[in-house]
Amino acid sequence: MLKKIIYIVLLSLIFSWSLSSSRQKYKENPPGTLRLGDSLFIDRMPILTSNYIEFLKSVNSFYNEALHDSIQKMPLFGITDLDMIKLQQTFHGDSIEYIKMLTRTWMTYSNDEKKYDVDYHLNSSKYSNYPIVNISFEQMKHFCRWRTDMVKLYYATKCKTEKQRRKYPMNFVYRLVQRKEWESTLGVFFYDIKKSKNSSITKRDKPNNVISAYNFEKGRKFYYDVDNAAETLENAVVAFNFNWIKTVGLGDISYFKFDQPSDWVSFRCICEILPEKSK
Repeated sequence: MLKKIIYIVLLSLIFSWSLSSSRQKYKENPPGTLRLGDSLFIDRMPILTSNYIEFLKSVNSFYNEALHDSIQKMPLFGITDLDMIKLQQTFHGDSIEYIKMLTRTWMTYSNDEKKYDVDYHLNSSKYSNYPIVNISFEQMKHFCRWRTDMVKLYYATKCKTEKQRRKYPMNFVYRLVQRKEWESTLGVFFYDIKKSKNSSITKRDKPNNVISAYNFEKGRKFYYDVDNAAETLENAVVAFNFNWIKTVGLGDISYFKFDQPSDWVSFRCICEILPEKSK
């Protein structure tokens, strides 16, 4: 474990230097992110239930495969509010996709009947600031694609001219974090990680709502609580051991294949800046 801690601290030194020595190219980071490198920006916190509900609302009302294809052909700037209204009127929700994207878990009802049903976290504002859990790998990927499209539209409506648009990334994608990127992140933001106050917590000791809401503490840039939810990485790998179900010391990281939704696994995105598309 000591070797892993040393490795993370070294990463912290290396990446902190690279961040401070690189000139900020864009007016602001992609929405919701912190800079990790010249072309990488990672989410400040895991995707919250409220974020995922916004995704579900879009799928249910106007976001579908046809709209996704259309966004790829739209101009990068100069889209008006009226254009956006017409866009939402032209495209309609996909009810089948909406049902597929609902997160689910085993629910126990008053008659003690157990049913694999829509996750209760989606149905109450109480869980708005909780990391989204019980989510499948496919649902995560669809969320990333939707988020990429929505930020493209955001930039296109925010900027009236090409000069204004070039102050923001021209080509990018939100996706799941890769393993090396995750380890680099832990190095860069090592001192922002919230340490566990109780190293003996187990699932048996916890109430049903085991994950906890994120309290947005002043001064913290990067939000990761080792006593909350683990995080899914690209290629269906989970960063295991940093979570409420098995609390261990900082620096002790292991990985395993993510094969089904779980109440202790969430995710966050990374925004990768890509080369500009040729005209």
